[in-house]
Amino acid sequence: MFEIFESTWVLTALMAPSLLIGFAVAGVLTLLVTPQMVYNHLGRSNFAQICKASILGVPLPLCSCSVLPVAASLRQYGAGRGSTIAFLTSTPQIGVSSIFVTWSMLGPLFTLIRCVAAFVSGVVCGSCVQLLPAEAEKPESGHDERSVEKETDCACDEENGNPERSSERFGRAALNKAVRYGFVTLPSDMGRSICMGLIISGLLTAFLPQNYFADKFIGNEFMSMLVMLAVGLSVYVCSSASVPLVLSLVAGGISPGAGLVFLIAGPATNAAAVVTIAKIVGRKVTFVYLATLSLVALCSGYLLNRVVYQSDIAAGVHGSHDELSWFSHFCALILLALLTQAFRKSE
Repeated sequence: MFEIFESTWVLTALMAPSLLIGFAVAGVLTLLVTPQMVYNHLGRSNFAQICKASILGVPLPLCSCSVLPVAASLRQYGAGRGSTIAFLTSTPQIGVSSIFVTWSMLGPLFTLIRCVAAFVSGVVCGSCVQLLPAEAEKPESGHDERSVEKETDCACDEENGNPERSSERFGRAALNKAVRYGFVTLPSDMGRSICMGLIISGLLTAFLPQNYFADKFIGNEFMSMLVMLAVGLSVYVCSSASVPLVLSLVAGGISPGAGLVFLIAGPATNAAAVVTIAKIVGRKVTFVYLATLSLVALCSGYLLNRVVYQSDIAAGVHGSHDELSWFSHFCALILLALLTQAFRKSE
């Protein structure tokens, strides 16, 4: 039992400083990225809009569940299927908090490839969907593209031209809003997933021998990626909680590429999300979305295996006990205090 606690605490202390920074940056993003900005940049159906939708989704701190109502609103306000799918693909894979956690636990090169993979997967999925017959390209509401642009442009002009609205956006109320979102709303939404991910990771780290999977069938590079893809497509994990889990699995012997496949497929999909996506954009589009996402995930995993070695990442979790500072332990205590909000909320 002590080994489980120790392993779980070490993983918590490893990710806590980076995750707290990510929460703070995510709060600031809520002030900088407004709904009007999103609507303005995703209102048309062309390759440039698909790229904008994908790159806009990379830093946003939305999981595969919370991104769905945003995507539904985009679709309702006239965003094309390609832009909607690009946003749905890149956004839940990696947010700003997950970027910091991935950097601290898996390294800068892994983080860079994960960010690029999130962007590329959004562009590829959105472009493939956009090539489908345009029978369902009309917005689901009664708005046409001109009215949508007019509404959002007026909203932006009104917001930018009104000094009171500007002061609200960057004044004390705005600061309170950013702090509340970053350190109350986000931990409440992600708390259960992060705690579950840490506990499972602690169990794997405590009882899974180093390189356990190396001689198993999952030790095969391509087979391990297929297994991680199947698991990722069927279960729900948030982009931050999945990082310590992947760290433990890589320490157990799976390839870094297989871990990346899981980090792409897991946060981007789950059974409930797939059903909802089918309602938003149609079943044919959803099938193309899943197929292209799977292909990009496998290709990204293959590329990562060419530049990142399993031993480099495995050394991080097994050799980190003595490297943790008092600051990491202090941040872990703060993180756990914030995450308990997720459990108090449901009582």
